[in-house]
Amino acid sequence: LNESFADFAAYTALSMITLKEKYEDHRLLLFNNKMRRAYALDQKPTTHSICAEVQNTERASLVFDGITYVKGCCSLIQLHKLLGHDTFKKAMTSYFKKFEWKNALLKDFIANFEEFVTDKNPDSPYSLAAWENDWLLKAGLT
Repeated sequence: LNESFADFAAYTALSMITLKEKYEDHRLLLFNNKMRRAYALDQKPTTHSICAEVQNTERASLVFDGITYVKGCCSLIQLHKLLGHDTFKKAMTSYFKKFEWKNALLKDFIANFEEFVTDKNPDSPYSLAAWENDWLLKAGLT
């Protein structure tokens, strides 16, 4: 999700400033425009999950594509909408502080965000485990 976050942050910044365009939330524009591409790629035999274990740098370069970047960014947009701007911002600030100058794994990212989710009921729409499984770990259309 590292590179996906760059797109997400750019569109979030655009949404925070007033432009002449009529779009209220540029993340929605990004989601609508780019998610179509990810859905098209997700239907091909070469589909893969956003998060995947890679054994070496050669293999890593093969999995950084439209699914990884675009669907990854759209997943962050979903998480932002799910938690709300203030909670998402607090969770990201915490994550950046915890892992400043360190490597982090997906489980670290999810665990950090879990600290900011108030309802930990597995059947709740706030279940980050379900969100992670459906959007980050499964290949194909979600």
